[in-house]
Amino acid sequence: MANIFSKLLGLIVKRDAQVFAEKKAEEHGEDLSVHESVADLLKALDQDSSYPARAKLAADFGRPEYAGTAEQNTWLHQEIMRRVSQRRFP
Repeated sequence: MANIFSKLLGLIVKRDAQVFAEKKAEEHGEDLSVHESVADLLKALDQDSSYPARAKLAADFGRPEYAGTAEQNTWLHQEIMRRVSQRRFP
């Protein structure tokens, strides 16, 4: 039972982070794709979305070999959203 509760709580927290990102994107005033683009997500969160800034974030999060590939951007997006859901980013 505790496992089901834990999974449900995880889904709620994840959805809260998604809603938060959507709200920040609306406030930003641009058409940002916060669910697909790590650069747009960072813009919505009022963070630098440049390649050097993303590379530094990736290194700070334990992935110093960041080269900006699609797989790495997906990982970085997920890591940022995980931290947003834990109230640890920005």
